[in-house]
Amino acid sequence: PGELPCPLSLELAGWHLCGLPPGAPRAEKRRAVKRALLRWHPDKLLQRFGARFAGDGGDTALELAAATARELNTLNAEVG
Repeated sequence: PGELPCPLSLELAGWHLCGLPPGAPRAEKRRAVKRALLRWHPDKLLQRFGARFAGDGGDTALELAAATARELNTLNAEVG
């Protein structure tokens, strides 16, 4: 297993988190958002990195992952 992923801030979420420029084609945006949602979904993170959330900062990391997932869901709705 790799290291626990963590976005730098919610300001960097959005298309940059998906690895795309804002002007990317719609189909490409949809695929990228779905991939990012799978990566950042709090339940998926717990499945992959559950033991690492046991210590200090685990709740904060899950809150950040949830906020990132909400931002990605907003993007998903935009490209619907």
